[in-house]
Amino acid sequence: MLNAILASALTPMEKQVSFEVCLGKANKNIAGDFYVSQRTIEAHRANAFQKLRVRNALELAQVLGLDPDHIDYERQTGPVWFCSSSIPSMSCCLDRCASSVGLT
Repeated sequence: MLNAILASALTPMEKQVSFEVCLGKANKNIAGDFYVSQRTIEAHRANAFQKLRVRNALELAQVLGLDPDHIDYERQTGPVWFCSSSIPSMSCCLDRCASSVGLT
């Protein structure tokens, strides 16, 4: 009950960012997905942590009632140029152009 009351204090954007944080996404990736600056995501994350009185993503998942064993974590395994969404970034387009011309 208390968790639901605390979670209701979050804005819609803070809820979305909190869920993405629980998935293990980096602030840079979340910013790319939502087309906002990394600093904006950092502010939403800090506000959510303060409102829910948590110190890390694991505590955040517990307060939001997410089961850490059933979350499909999307840890980045390599360099990320823009975002983690399915929309290709400029580097993807440049790679495709270079391969079609025969530069790679």
